[in-house]
Amino acid sequence: MPEYELDRKDIEQFKKDFDALLDGLREHLIGQREAAWFVVATFLSQGHILLEGNPGTAKTFLAQLLGQLTGLEMSRIQGTPDLMPGDIIGSPMIQPGAGEWQWRDGPIFGGNLIFVDEINRMNPRTQSVTLQAMQEGSVQTLDRQAGDSGEKRLKRPHMFIATMNPIEQEGVYPLPEAQLDRFTAKLILPAPTEDDLLKIMDRYADRHATRAALADIGPCGRWPKESNRMERSEQAQGILTEMRDVINAVEVGALDRDIATIVRGTTPLVADEKAAKDSPRHHVQYGGSPRGAQALLQLARVHALTEERAAISRSDIEFVLIPAMRHRIQLKYEFVVEQGTSEAAAVERFLQQLKDSV
Repeated sequence: MPEYELDRKDIEQFKKDFDALLDGLREHLIGQREAAWFVVATFLSQGHILLEGNPGTAKTFLAQLLGQLTGLEMSRIQGTPDLMPGDIIGSPMIQPGAGEWQWRDGPIFGGNLIFVDEINRMNPRTQSVTLQAMQEGSVQTLDRQAGDSGEKRLKRPHMFIATMNPIEQEGVYPLPEAQLDRFTAKLILPAPTEDDLLKIMDRYADRHATRAALADIGPCGRWPKESNRMERSEQAQGILTEMRDVINAVEVGALDRDIATIVRGTTPLVADEKAAKDSPRHHVQYGGSPRGAQALLQLARVHALTEERAAISRSDIEFVLIPAMRHRIQLKYEFVVEQGTSEAAAVERFLQQLKDSV
């Protein structure tokens, strides 16, 4: 049972805060309406998001807008094959004249919104740094001031917004399943329509126009506007903690069984386990984990609140199902070939079939 009891004012305040961010994103972001919704939902539920799309589909702009609208700092990590863990974490540097070593933080400690561009171009050793940070909110360093363990915490609040470019083939390292599983949702950003391209050219003639637009955007709603960065972070953490209590108070009822059945249905059959011949599970190489169930539950709760309801419905689960689960599933190669389509499309078809069977 939820420890926090919802009332009507809680729901109205949540929707007001949610809509302020969403409207702010959609006011400046042309197209990508689904991505905007899930970025806000993931941020408020204190998760991480993976954005996949061709160059120029506003992945970076989306992250920058979120930073401007919340007043939170954004730090950027550009993924390249030769990027090393020390380039992200930081390293000890000798102070000129003093002859002493002093730790210098890397970009992973530099902002609340940690934007990792082209994360799949980082080598596995460097990817492992984000693996620990996303789960634990801290990383191991050589900073003596961090104590004997060397464990240094990220800023609070923090959110990883990572991107992948699907057309790159060389110098790419597929993300391990354990890292993919740490993302609350994965969004595939489509290319803009012809009408959207016309709007983009009309509003943002070049990159300078985009920069000028960002400079004029400030925190919306009740997000902190103080000039002191530490105070902004503390106030934002307070707002997010309050909103997390509201999210966790949304009733689930008997639908928790549906979520468990769906997530279990994405996993392969184990020894001596039987399933109907037409069960989708026969085609699964690996599937969702408890983190997948948690992501599905939390995003469904957020959707219910945006619909001004204190309990989730089946429609909430269906709305968030594909973004919450698509990156946690790998289907068997022969099944994907039989489908005659891409693996991403095959996974979406699989999830639709699974949803209809529950």
